[in-house]
Amino acid sequence: MMRRMAASLTIAFMAASALCTTSIAQTPSAGVADSEKTYALLPGLDKRLIDTTADPCVDFFQYACGNFTKLYPIPNDRSAFGTGAMIAEHTQYVLHAMLEKAAAGGAGRNPNEHPNKQKIGDAYAACMEVDAINQKGLKPLQPELDRIAALKSKDELPELLAHYQLIGVNAFLAFGQQQDFKDARKQIAVVDQGGLGLPERDYYFRTGEAPEKTRTQYVQHIANMLRLMGDPEAKAASEAQATMQLESALAKVSMDITSQRDPNKVYHLMPVSDLATLAPAVAWSRFLTASGAAPVTELNVTNPEFFK
Repeated sequence: MMRRMAASLTIAFMAASALCTTSIAQTPSAGVADSEKTYALLPGLDKRLIDTTADPCVDFFQYACGNFTKLYPIPNDRSAFGTGAMIAEHTQYVLHAMLEKAAAGGAGRNPNEHPNKQKIGDAYAACMEVDAINQKGLKPLQPELDRIAALKSKDELPELLAHYQLIGVNAFLAFGQQQDFKDARKQIAVVDQGGLGLPERDYYFRTGEAPEKTRTQYVQHIANMLRLMGDPEAKAASEAQATMQLESALAKVSMDITSQRDPNKVYHLMPVSDLATLAPAVAWSRFLTASGAAPVTELNVTNPEFFK
């Protein structure tokens, strides 16, 4: 009996140690910002965290983790801190070191290493070469801007939207695949609402000073991006307002995030022909062909009202 009790207490202690965390509500921070320090991994059972002055039968968490806040105060750039954050920080450090090594290898990299390591290193080095990025300016984006400028009518949108799905841009909508909620053996196509630049629909409609400030700053951000692309200030401001009007219209018929968590509300399996009837403004057969997807006869339309 005593042996089982000791084992149980050990397991409980280890579990409590693994969940050691602090928050602003508990302890004011005297720590430095995460960017200024790198956390080594704690051992699986760190006796330094134990507060031996606490009675484990009264407050086991204080007993198991009471010294954590003394050893690891909350960094100034965080509202809370714990062992999970330390693991994440250490992992980021390891990954960064791997990227730096892969990027610095150049032509002398070991030919026996995985070829993707060279690709990852080259990609990382290219992304970190800020001067070269600044010198190129909009040149890397110009093909996409030209693709948009070449549109002659809305009838040409299906191919453009399909192209953007292939490069991870959910313009107006999102298209992909999912497991069938009602038959886990099947992977099915799914088309979902999209096109919002703010995090979710309620950002467009909440009232109060803070939400209004967010919307104002968002419109200004769009205008700033358009000016950097060469638009005159007045034109950029007008286009930013038009963009906000369009996104607000999309948001009005978008589901809120709570509804999106309900599988029953985001499952409407239907033939592609029914989607074409529901939303005839889009030539769905052309869209699906241009997306490169396997032949699709039916798909989940998560929010029919949005597409209608």
